[in-house]
Amino acid sequence: AITQVNGPIARILVALGTPAQKDQPLLYVSSPDVANGIATYRKARNREAFNKRIVDRMKELLDRGAIATKDYESSVADYNDATTDVQNSLQALRIFGITSADIDVAEKQGTAVNTELAVRSPIAGVIVQKLVSPGMVVQAGQTVCFAISDVSAVWVQGHIFDRDLPSV
Repeated sequence: AITQVNGPIARILVALGTPAQKDQPLLYVSSPDVANGIATYRKARNREAFNKRIVDRMKELLDRGAIATKDYESSVADYNDATTDVQNSLQALRIFGITSADIDVAEKQGTAVNTELAVRSPIAGVIVQKLVSPGMVVQAGQTVCFAISDVSAVWVQGHIFDRDLPSV
C-alpha cells in the first residue's frame, strides 16, 4: 500500500500478520495538503462572495446610468473567475474525500475539518510487511507503507524426487 498524501503518520491501525479487507483503513496521515486545500477553498469562496457583492452594486449603478457597461462586464468577469477558483479548489478537496458540505458543517459547529486521511488497503489479504511507524513522514506516491499478500491462492516451487511424487 502506497500513500497518496504527504505528512506524518498519525495512527497505524493494523499489525504485521493481520488480515486486511479491500478499502480498509490501514493508517491515518495528518496531511498539511488537506489543510492547505481547505484554506485555498475558503479564500476562493470569500473572494467569490466579495465579487458577487461588487457585481450587484455595479448592476445598480449601471441601471442608473452611473457607470459604463464595460465596468459592469469587468466585474462580472471577475466574479466568474472567482467562481471558477471555488470549483477548482473544491475539486482538489474531493480527491481527498472532502466535500463542501463537510466544510460547511465544520464551520457551523465551530470545529476544524479533520485533516487526517486514511491510507486504505488496495486488495484483500494479509499484512506481510510493515515499513512505517507512527510519526514517520510519508511522501505521496513514494512511501511504501505495507506489503499486502493475497493468500487465497499460494504457489509453491520445489525440487522433488520422482519416487516422492505420489506423496505430494
